[in-house]
Amino acid sequence: MGFLFKKLGLLTKKDGETILTKLVFYIFMPAAVFLSMSRITISSDLFSLPLTAAVIMIVCLVIAWSYTKWKKIENRTKGTAIITAMTLNIAMVAYPLFQLSFGDDGFARVVIFDFAVAIITFSLVYFIAVHYGGEENNRGK
Repeated sequence: MGFLFKKLGLLTKKDGETILTKLVFYIFMPAAVFLSMSRITISSDLFSLPLTAAVIMIVCLVIAWSYTKWKKIENRTKGTAIITAMTLNIAMVAYPLFQLSFGDDGFARVVIFDFAVAIITFSLVYFIAVHYGGEENNRGK
């Protein structure tokens, strides 16, 4: 619809960046998440999904940290490499695809997996970014 509205001159690029993005991010995506989560049966196998996300991110951290240590890469670049390797972003792009391909059950599983990714990203990944990108690293300490 956004593409069609732009072609018809009803929306501009700026409208798409502000209005449509906000609608998707703050209304449609959360509504889809809540709807699919309310329709699934919570079972013990779902608890492995956040654990799997955490293991993947920690393995990526260890590999990136080991590589940057082995190559003797300076701290700011090391931090960038580590957080890049750890970051998994599936929400904006893959959510609609999972919903269409796997229905509510598959979509809910992706949401549970991504919930763990979000927690780790907004805690451990941020900590690593601050640790390696802080002022003391800029002065060579």
